[in-house]
Amino acid sequence: MTLLERAARAAAEQYGEIWDRLPNVNPVSNGELDKAHFINQAIAILTAIRDVDAGSPAILVAGKRALYSCTEDPELQDARGCWQAMIDAMLEEGA
Repeated sequence: MTLLERAARAAAEQYGEIWDRLPNVNPVSNGELDKAHFINQAIAILTAIRDVDAGSPAILVAGKRALYSCTEDPELQDARGCWQAMIDAMLEEGA
C-alpha cells in the first residue's frame, strides 16, 4: 500500500466510509463517494503541505534537528527522521 493510498484511506475513514467497499470510480454522478474522491483529497492535502517554506519555521527546525541526530545509515536514517520530524511538527501545529 502506498502512502498516498494510506492517506486516502484515512480520509475515507473520517467520512465513515469503508475503503474496501468503495467503488474505484463511481460511474454514476449521483453524489456517492468513491476511491478516486479520497485519492484526490489526499493529493490536494499533500500538495498543500509540499511547500514547507509556506509553513511555520518550526517545521524546518524540526527537520534540521532530525538531520543531525542519525547514528547508523546516515542517508536513510536522515531522510526518515527528517520526514517524520517535519510531519510531527505539522501535526503539533494543529493540536
